[in-house]
Formats: sequence, structure tokens, C-alpha cells
Amino acid sequence: QNSVGSVDWNHLLPALNLTGLALSAAENAAFGGKHGNTVTLRVHTGHQSLFTKTVIARIAKALSDHFRETVHLELESS
Repeated sequence: QNSVGSVDWNHLLPALNLTGLALSAAENAAFGGKHGNTVTLRVHTGHQSLFTKTVIARIAKALSDHFRETVHLELESS
């Protein structure tokens, strides 16, 4: 699988069934792309603190379930 740059984060987000802090964090990110099993989220510097280890793990698990493969989440400052 190559880049899936056409993913609409606003449509994907509800399908991930995130709640609480993980949902808040994800809502403050933009989809940066998917290359193989790595998903990049662009996060404004002011929202970096939302992305704790636990939140990152929850978002990665939701993305893994959605794409039916183990997904590694990378954060990119914007």
C-alpha cells in the first residue's frame, strides 16, 4: 500500500469511535497521509500537549482497527 493521501480526516474521525481526550486530540489534528502502515497526523504546536502516550496509543489502536493492520502513528508539528 502506498500513500493514501485522499483520506478525508473529517469522515474518518467518526468511524474511529474515539472518546474523551483521544477524540479531543484527534479533532485538533489534520491527516498528513498514510504510507504503508504509518499514519502521519499534523498537529499544531499549541495542541502537542493533548497527545500523551495514552492518547497516541488509543488513536493508533483505532486506526489499526479501521485499516485492519497494525498502524504506527507519527506526529508532525505544523
